Amino acid sequence: MNLYQTKNGTWAGTQALAAAAALEDGSGKGNWQPVEVPTHKPGLINWLNAQRNNQDQERNPAPLEHSSPRKPQALEPMTEDDFEALPLAMQLHLAALAVENARDKINA
Repeated sequence: MNLYQTKNGTWAGTQALAAAAALEDGSGKGNWQPVEVPTHKPGLINWLNAQRNNQDQERNPAPLEHSSPRKPQALEPMTEDDFEALPLAMQLHLAALAVENARDKINA
């Protein structure tokens, strides 16, 4: 599945919404790109965690000077607050996956 992200980081669910968002957020006309998002649950969870880690790195960039090696941190599961912080398009996508998963379990 494709989502679309503007140069300034706004997410959209369609190309038309991405074009409008690019104009609204100051990215400029046509400054958006498609982003492939996995639709299977394990891949989607990994993708969401990677997005979260990217946002954390943008907020807290690594220091420029060399420092002692840091111990890798374990990924934390997504909380309800994390979910609500996601763009609406991503929340809807996750909800659709949950419904699809429930249907599969009912029909199994």
